Amino acid sequence: MDQHPTGDPADTPAPHDAQIDATTGSPADLAADPARRPDPGTPHSRRITFWLALVLFLLVAWMQNYEAIFGSPEPAEAAEFAAPGPGDALVTGARATIGLRELFSRWGLEPGFADAMLIPKIDQDAPEQDQLRLLILKAELEGISAADQDLARLRRSLDPEEEAQADLLADIETVDLIWGEGVTRVHPDDLERLNERHAWFASLAMVIGEPDDAAARAELLKDARSFATRLLSAGAAMVALAGLGLLCFLIALYMFAKGKLAPRFVPPAPGGSVYLEMLPVFLAGFMAIGIVVYIITAIGVQLPMAAGAALQWSLLLVVLWPVFRGVPWARVRRDLGLIAPRGVTREVLCGVFGYLAGIPLLLAGMLLSLLIMNLWNAVVGEPPNVHNPIADRIAQAGFLELLLLFSLATLWAPVVEELVFRGGMYRHLRARFRVVSTAIVVGLVFTLVHAYGPTAVPVLTALAVTFALLREWRNSIIASMTAHFIHNSLVLTAMYFVLFS
Repeated sequence: MDQHPTGDPADTPAPHDAQIDATTGSPADLAADPARRPDPGTPHSRRITFWLALVLFLLVAWMQNYEAIFGSPEPAEAAEFAAPGPGDALVTGARATIGLRELFSRWGLEPGFADAMLIPKIDQDAPEQDQLRLLILKAELEGISAADQDLARLRRSLDPEEEAQADLLADIETVDLIWGEGVTRVHPDDLERLNERHAWFASLAMVIGEPDDAAARAELLKDARSFATRLLSAGAAMVALAGLGLLCFLIALYMFAKGKLAPRFVPPAPGGSVYLEMLPVFLAGFMAIGIVVYIITAIGVQLPMAAGAALQWSLLLVVLWPVFRGVPWARVRRDLGLIAPRGVTREVLCGVFGYLAGIPLLLAGMLLSLLIMNLWNAVVGEPPNVHNPIADRIAQAGFLELLLLFSLATLWAPVVEELVFRGGMYRHLRARFRVVSTAIVVGLVFTLVHAYGPTAVPVLTALAVTFALLREWRNSIIASMTAHFIHNSLVLTAMYFVLFS
């Protein structure tokens, strides 16, 4: 390995290195010196790094987004009859629907208004188990008789000779018996089986038609009202946050126009490779962890969440790659933005302001994502029912596991991802490209190595562009880390508050 890619002796400081502030690592006159120097690296190492990064990026992006594009690789029967977890879109949608109906009733809204908003539309091309679950919801909202015709159609469409469809036929018979003769006339084994296969929807089916003050039904309705109330509260908080974000955005535009938001980041001269090298090292480590976890799971061993978290935290060592390549740590720290010339508190506050000012950009990304989702559904067809593994992990986690999950989202991601993408990759590309194009390219790479699918690209890229603009403005990576921390904290806290409070 080339220990000093620039060819400089280890004990000879570069022109700016002699003027590094011992406290902040900030060059005293870097901005004033027009003679920018390239980062360490050679043309040969740069070519190797580029192609290696491209290949690893394509592999990771494919692995992460395959299921979102092509569906689950699991056998159809296993995926089709999986019980819905608390993060399942049908479960959350049904809880919200029933809860809103209850709230609408208390608020005195017209039944027709509620019906127009809440009555589900049964898609005959949807998986049969989803059709049954929506029919249970329809029976709750409109009455059992309103669902009879669709239930009979679904029964006729199933083939009793196929095991999976025969099992669903048995579920329909159990639901029919509950609605026709009452839950007490159903064998306990059949009720348990229905609950194992349909979870929350089985609980709903068992209380349809009962008085609202019956214990089981009263508990379900109370849960639905509470869920809808939390959902509306979260929505109101989002509207308030969007308003504050718009205000900060306008302030930022005004300050930029007045020259008060001058960028502090000074890009290196073209050349070098050492900071781009962090990307393939990170991607290779990410893939290696995925392979290790897959092998351990395949042999039947349940990997503790703490062990998985430790494996992910090991990727923090990527930041030491330039040191391994012979770059002094003081320079690495400065080049990656691990500096705070005017104090850490100021950088954190700038990160808070920058995140708020970036909310309009985030909302624009959300709208574009919704547009792409509608176009995707129109051309490709709607995907199977959306499953949220993070929500299910939160629901099943104990206190320690919950703490680990939050630490990965609010500490690991802001630190490791910002150092790799906005610290290393952004710095390398800014040597050749302008701010906006660099921010978008880095944002796209950042987005596609996450497992959210193509429809989420605009919203995540908008978020990543905000982080990159903060890096450009402050030079310090602390502001970008702060914004990343705020976003992930808000998302996880809102998810926990709405789904599980």
